[in-house]
Amino acid sequence: CFFKTIDRNKDWKNDTTLNLADIKNVPNSTRVNGGAGTACLTLADDPQRTKPEKDSLIRQAIRYYRRAVEIHPAYNDPWMNMGVAYSRLDSIFKAEECWNDVRKRNPNLGKLKELDRYMVSVFMNRGVIAEQQRKLDSAIFFYQKVENYAQGTDTMRLNGLYQLAGTYYNKGDYLNAKQT
Repeated sequence: CFFKTIDRNKDWKNDTTLNLADIKNVPNSTRVNGGAGTACLTLADDPQRTKPEKDSLIRQAIRYYRRAVEIHPAYNDPWMNMGVAYSRLDSIFKAEECWNDVRKRNPNLGKLKELDRYMVSVFMNRGVIAEQQRKLDSAIFFYQKVENYAQGTDTMRLNGLYQLAGTYYNKGDYLNAKQT
């Protein structure tokens, strides 16, 4: 046992090395696959990595998270983290799918509120850009997404409604502008 422990010490350098070493030993564990995905995201955060290297690590993280949810579909952590990985690839709709999968099971999960604020920000920015490019239908779509994730009388929700009404007005859809 002593020699096994000595041999394993290199794996215990930190969580990243431990998780990536354990995936070889326990490939059918949800927790280990989730940990390996998180290890890949941690490695992708290294500022010295190139964009292609980072993207490759993020895609590997997604593969590990996918494997984790294949093993245990109702385990929320890999779904949440897979959404984070997709958001880092600027695949907000894939991230939204992952997070909404968790929302179906646990609609009041606190972490979702934080992710909702992130989605509100992303959709608001995309709406503004689409509106500036005179892609009014796309802008309307994104502003409606803001409404889906903004909370109550949150300032971003009110801004989203204001932008939505203005976009309807600019499109000549005065009825929807008024009703918004």
